[in-house]
This record gives sequence, C-alpha cells and structure tokens, in this order.
Amino acid sequence: MSFSGGLYLTNSGRLALSKVQADSTKTLHFTKFQFGDGALNGGLEIERTSLVNRKDTSNITRLRVNGDNTCTVGTKRLGNAVGGYYLREIGLYAKDPDNGNNEILYGYANAGDDAQYIPASGGAEIVEKTINIIISISNGTSVTATLSTGVYVTPEEFEAHVNDKNNPHGVTAAQISAAEANHTHGAITNDGKIGTDANKAVFTGEDGALKAGTLPIAAGGTGAVTADAARKNLNAQKKRLTFTNTAVATSAWVADETYADYPYRAAIPLTGVTAASFAEVVLSPADAVSGAYAPVCETYAGGIYLYANAVPSAAMTIPAIVIWG
Repeated sequence: MSFSGGLYLTNSGRLALSKVQADSTKTLHFTKFQFGDGALNGGLEIERTSLVNRKDTSNITRLRVNGDNTCTVGTKRLGNAVGGYYLREIGLYAKDPDNGNNEILYGYANAGDDAQYIPASGGAEIVEKTINIIISISNGTSVTATLSTGVYVTPEEFEAHVNDKNNPHGVTAAQISAAEANHTHGAITNDGKIGTDANKAVFTGEDGALKAGTLPIAAGGTGAVTADAARKNLNAQKKRLTFTNTAVATSAWVADETYADYPYRAAIPLTGVTAASFAEVVLSPADAVSGAYAPVCETYAGGIYLYANAVPSAAMTIPAIVIWG
C-alpha cells in the first residue's frame, strides 16, 4: 500500500485551518479517522467532503504538537477491525471551528491502484496498521483531539519512548547525582572530537565553558557552529519558514499572462524564499471562498507570486504562508 501523494488538505480543511489561524480563540479539533475502498475516478482529493465508499472508522490514539510548526495525528487500526476490502482511502475528520456540532473531512488520501487488501477479521491472516500523519500548522495554533482511551501503547511508540534522549520523565541532575547543566570544565582531551581547539566538535573556551566547534564532516562533525550552516554543509533540507499576517497592497497587482483565467499577479517579498522552494498559502475564509484567486502560487528568489482574476478593491492580509525547502 502506498499513499505516495500524501494527505491532501481538503477545501473544508483549508477553510477550517484559516479560521483558527485568523482567530486565536478558536481550536483545530480532530475527531476520527475513516478508511474506505473508493476510487476517485478523475476527481480531486481537495474537493472531497467524505470518503467515496467508507468501510471502517478508527478513533484517534495519538496527538502530538511538534516543535517545528507541525503536529502528528495518529491511529492504530487493530487486527480485529472490519476487513475484506482494499484499503484505498484514508480520511481525517475535524470539527468545524465555528460550529463544534459539525464534522468536516479535514484531510484525504487515496492510494489508487496501490491499495492493499485487508483480510476479513477472524481469518488466518491478521493485519494491523499504525498510521501517523504530520500536518503543517502555524505557530500558536491551538490543536486538540478526541482521543480513544484504553488503547495499549504500540511497539513503535514504546521504541520511540525508549530512544527518547530528551528526558521524557523530567529527571533532575540532583536525583541521579549528575553535574548541573551550567557547570564548567578545564581542558578536555578525548578521542579528537573534544579538546581545547576550535576545530573540535566541542572545545573549552577561555572562560572555561564548553563551546560548539567546527569539527570537519570527514571526522564526524558538520564543519559549522550554527544550524543553518550545518544544514548547508551537509546538503540537508532547509528549515521550514512560516510567515503570518502578510499584507498585500492593491498596488502590488499587475497585469500578467501566465494564467488566462487569472490575468493579474502580485509579487509578495518573503525573506529566505528561493525559486526552488515550495509554498503553501492559507487565505482568509472570505478570500478562500471568493473564487477571485488562483488555486496555485509560484515561488521566486525572494518571495512568491499570487494570481487573481481582477485587481482586488482593497488590500488583503494572508493569515499564513508556509515555505518548504
């Protein structure tokens, strides 16, 4: 089974996200997962409001707000769940931020011809699925979920906890008779990666404190002391950039022939964006449903392009723009 295209944010999902990003009192609340075997037959994922052919529903068993403007929503599809079909569709549901009694299809994925057959329960073969979805959110967005109770920890979650080196239990240095975080060292020599010279991974400065060094990549380091420089040296993906409440003046719109149905373009300067970047633009609820703006945008060195079918009558404010790469 392969959902290589990822989970698509539906039109309803985009509207819900723009609502909570525009109003800090509102919350993005996820409620459940659904699975099905329906085919799109030429339809678009973003236009779905429900699964084509729902087969099963699963409670949310995991919600984690990550430190990079994303959150992880997950579920465990148990082996005794409904089976006897090809798992082709996955839908993530959430509450409408304006009306908690209404559920919307927030995200949708369809595996197409790569669907996997799920055997019927009670047979000789048992198939369990652990599904985790990473969703982009803006800084400060309130995210909650209806979590299932009485669910056992998964092997993957247990392994992740065992390998968590960030002190998940909050053990203090005093409890294990360890040195405090702000203690200092004298000159240290070890395996060549720690010493008194700046070309080590860590070195002792003149004030006696440990400092980040520039250990070369060939010796197991990054050759840099900052995260941005380390990413560049290692050819790693650039950090994600998030811009909130970006203003676009009416004077920014000029005639353009890129898209016949949207003959006006606005160049929006954003620091750090390149022509190779990928942009996600979250419009305000009113702008998102107006039909005045093209459903695509483009990046250029120093910003993004938006397209419209006419010059807006007033300046607009974009709640969130997320740049990848």
